[in-house]
Amino acid sequence: MRLVIDAQALQSATLTLPAGAWCVALLRELLPRLGVEHEVSLLLHRGLGAASEPQMLTLAGGHARLAWFDAPVPSAARDADATWRRQAARLARESRLQALAPDAVLLLNAAEGYDDDGVVSIRQLFDVPTLALLPAGLPQSTRAEFRSWRREVLVELRRADAVYTVPGCVIEADDEFAAHELPAAVAQAAETLGQALLRHAAAPRAPAAAPARPRLAYVSPLPPAASGIADYSAELLPALAEFYEIDLVPTGPAPEPSHAVQHAVRDPAWLLEHADRYDRVLYHVGNSPFHGEMVGLLRLVPGVVVLHDFYLGHLYGYAQHSGLVPMALWRALLRSHGYAALREYRAQGEAAVLARYPANLEVFGQAQGVIVHSAHARALAERWYGPALPCALDVVPLAHQSPARLDARAAARRRLGLAEDALLVCSFGYAGAAKLSRELVEAWLGSGVRRGVLALVGGHQFDGPYSQALEARVRAAASVRMTGFATPQVYRDYLAAADIAVQLRTGSRGETSRAVLDAMAHGAALIVNAHGSAAELPPDTVLRLDEDCAIAQIGAAIRRLADDPAQRAELARRARDHVLAEHAPQRVAGLYRDAIEAAYRSACGSAAGRARAVRAALARQPRPGVAPSRAELARYAALLLRNHPQPQARQIPVDFVVAAPQVDGPLRGLSLRAHPPREPRSGAEERARRMLEVARDAQIAIDTLHLSVALDGAAGGDETDWRLDLPGVVHASWPRRLREGLPVAQAAQRADIALRLAERLQAQSYDFVLLEDVYAWPLLRQALAGIDEAQARPAIVHSAAHLERASLPPAVPPAVAEEVAGHERELLQQADLVLCTDADARSRLVAAGASADRVAVIGSGGGLPEVDETRLPLIRRDHLPDGPYALMLSGDDAGARAGFLAFLGPSLAFMPPDATLVVAGALADALRAEPEFLRWRGVNEARMRLLGEVDVLMQAALLRYAHVIVLPRLPDVQDSGVAEKSLEALATDAWVLATRSAMHRLDAWTDSERVVIEDDWAGFRRRLVELLGRARPPRPRDLPGPQHWRWEMTELPFRLRQAVARRQRRAAGG
Repeated sequence: MRLVIDAQALQSATLTLPAGAWCVALLRELLPRLGVEHEVSLLLHRGLGAASEPQMLTLAGGHARLAWFDAPVPSAARDADATWRRQAARLARESRLQALAPDAVLLLNAAEGYDDDGVVSIRQLFDVPTLALLPAGLPQSTRAEFRSWRREVLVELRRADAVYTVPGCVIEADDEFAAHELPAAVAQAAETLGQALLRHAAAPRAPAAAPARPRLAYVSPLPPAASGIADYSAELLPALAEFYEIDLVPTGPAPEPSHAVQHAVRDPAWLLEHADRYDRVLYHVGNSPFHGEMVGLLRLVPGVVVLHDFYLGHLYGYAQHSGLVPMALWRALLRSHGYAALREYRAQGEAAVLARYPANLEVFGQAQGVIVHSAHARALAERWYGPALPCALDVVPLAHQSPARLDARAAARRRLGLAEDALLVCSFGYAGAAKLSRELVEAWLGSGVRRGVLALVGGHQFDGPYSQALEARVRAAASVRMTGFATPQVYRDYLAAADIAVQLRTGSRGETSRAVLDAMAHGAALIVNAHGSAAELPPDTVLRLDEDCAIAQIGAAIRRLADDPAQRAELARRARDHVLAEHAPQRVAGLYRDAIEAAYRSACGSAAGRARAVRAALARQPRPGVAPSRAELARYAALLLRNHPQPQARQIPVDFVVAAPQVDGPLRGLSLRAHPPREPRSGAEERARRMLEVARDAQIAIDTLHLSVALDGAAGGDETDWRLDLPGVVHASWPRRLREGLPVAQAAQRADIALRLAERLQAQSYDFVLLEDVYAWPLLRQALAGIDEAQARPAIVHSAAHLERASLPPAVPPAVAEEVAGHERELLQQADLVLCTDADARSRLVAAGASADRVAVIGSGGGLPEVDETRLPLIRRDHLPDGPYALMLSGDDAGARAGFLAFLGPSLAFMPPDATLVVAGALADALRAEPEFLRWRGVNEARMRLLGEVDVLMQAALLRYAHVIVLPRLPDVQDSGVAEKSLEALATDAWVLATRSAMHRLDAWTDSERVVIEDDWAGFRRRLVELLGRARPPRPRDLPGPQHWRWEMTELPFRLRQAVARRQRRAAGG
């Protein structure tokens, strides 16, 4: 359960009274009862300072986090002029409480706020079970302002689920609420309150009922506006009206009379004044001047945004240059992409910056929710801003009103001047480089199709070399037409007459092509390339080419369909059925309704939604005697932003504080590792290094003890590295962690080694032991059995990047694999805390036996190498190949080894003799003992450099100067989160040649011009040779940012302290 205890009583004057001492004693009893199994936060007011943050952290004792809120001060009720500030403070507190999303709340003292700035509120913004305490009762006074404050407290108490008092407190009969008296003993009172809090938290709650047919303001351009979104809205509106009572708010010209008859029409200024009349607001946003008024309107009137274009720079540019919203574009660039984007704007000009940056984070921050029409658009959002978006994002298909019957083909062809038996191939939409129009013309002319016509149906321009070459080619070709702007009738005629539609695309900016759906709905066989949203079309409805298809492939596809009328007809039938089933406006409107309602239900889950809820609630409050000044309102807006930081570019410093759960008394732990440190930038080493740093910063000292097998037969070692004299029991071809770990596991049978570890544990009195693999567990288990029974046992913490048993290769004998599995099962069951890096790994660990409430997801600890870059040229000169080289930088895990061997094939003979493949990392060491590699050792080593486990400086140089980075990974059952080696590759300016498994959860980069995806091994080898012969790609525009590394481990100290508390409670019999 997620529980919040409002502890302002410990910051106010109450702390100096007997009631304050009682509250402190209560918390000391209550927090250990709740904090071991539940997530507890102490809510505190930054405007109160009676108790310092270190004192509160000490009181929390590792069982609770500190959650701070800002509120207007002074707000004490004794000041008659503070009425507005007190109202505003209650709403600020409630909105911060709402952000914590508690299952239940305990208010330590509901009688705060008369003499000080304590803030008391219950259920003013949202419904959450709340228990209220009156440790000193509710006093009486004859003073008018006191009686007024007392009435306010009574109003709040009547909204509480239960009110508790301590023995001896008197409640007046006319207070009209029931109070429960707590036991006199503090421990019993804590038990009573704890049980009541959990009972109320677990009680089922009915969801808030939505209006049967909510009133919706529909903000969009509408016909006759010359906008595709206007036409789209005309199709969607009748179906959406089944669910909502709709008023139209057109941006652009007034709508056609047919729409005005069916719906009330309002202008944006009217909506701004009467927004409270609507239950829902829906915006259709595109990247054109038709949407300019929405830039300012969305800031003031929240709603759900249908994002038709992911890139919105031209929209914000129009809003700025037209004067609608001053500095709109500059602010959008700054908040979305940081100061670097503004510097580029100044240096390169507006056009260059708008071509590169989406500039749309403001929309995500201001919207209640966002709807896009393809998974490609969602991937772009996550690619630019990371997976944790500021508001809900839903993918809903683009609605399309398919014709009830297909227009007469013969009549359409007569109007177009086409013979009945001529093959008509069409490309619909704006002709140009983005549609690969010139490549299509060349493919058509080279296809060999006779008695046919290629028509480019739509507008075009002839600026620039590409368009000029396209114009010249079309004019010279008798079988190619360009219509220019097509009237609706001409457009429909070509749709009706077309045999084949070819809709190619490159450089997609997140839009979904309506022309594609038009062609499918009108019975044309469709050819697409796998780019953008077209890659998501069902494979049996289109003829799909590679994303970077060659002209010959396009021509061959046209010829294939031209020669096979039966296949054309079958593709056309399936395509039309798909559009009718999946894109019908009635179906899509229902999905819109679901997304809109879900967004409004969860709107206060976003920072913008919570701030707006405060503003709306404040507007409903009675008018105060002393109205706030403009300066006071500005300060209130600023503190709301501190409580709820708005999304902005990650390059901009954000002023907020994360209160880590620290205590005055430091903890001490021991990290046991079944191998010495080897590869400095492997995932395991980076994770271990980062854990030590984060723990140290939180006053948690961790000693490290490496356990390894002595190669010289001599036992010994210092205090950080023990060499164990054990017989060899492993095979050279096994993974290194198994070769090194299994002897350590079997060291548990050696009484002298277990005793030595027990003596160290007993002498140092560690609070916890951190196991970074399963192999040290048997030895630790034996050592714990040898500790004096009177001494407290340390908590057991297991850092589990994966399930060890599932990652072992098939070559490991079943008996050995089962031995490892047994150790792993026992460790997962016994651990007080299991640490992993993502939700998928957590699910597997729980399924393998770990207790769900003891598995915590923290970051992976990854990041790019940090080195002195001035040294890299010398590294290149002295150690790296002279010419272009391919690089594989990898540890020795199952997916990497199997993928490399599959890519290798019989040998590296496919590579030219002067080409070089560099393999670095533990995989290189493993290959030296791999039979498949050694079979053609001479050929392979002539074209390879096996560098083994190199240092950080060498790794940085390898990544900097590589021409191609290869990632031939095969799927592994342990693959879950993002692969850090893949991220490293993407952060360079080399070609990246990868399998889809290597790009797990990195789909947003697979459409990059420098990333080549190939799962066919013959194709993989062919692509490698091709890329080594090409020039390096241009510097990538969008590199993975920190949000993709998941390096943050801010949860680690809290989890360690919680595990120690859990172990101590168990030892005490609690």
